[in-house]
Amino acid sequence: MTAYNNQSGTTSDRGGYLSLSLPLGDGSFNHSTSMNSTNTTHNASYSSRVNDKTNYQIGAGSSRTGQSVNGFQP
Repeated sequence: MTAYNNQSGTTSDRGGYLSLSLPLGDGSFNHSTSMNSTNTTHNASYSSRVNDKTNYQIGAGSSRTGQSVNGFQP
């Protein structure tokens, strides 16, 4: 977890970041949230290994500007 407060003249920006990773089954669940003066972003993903040569990750995220869904398997 981190937090910040930036001040430059009459402009200021405050925000923070929180990240959590938990083992779940054969893989891990990850969640992160970041926020500043204008936006909050949430991301969640699950990654796991199928065997010695194959792994995968699925995830989703959202912010004020939209949502995303992704998946990856090499």
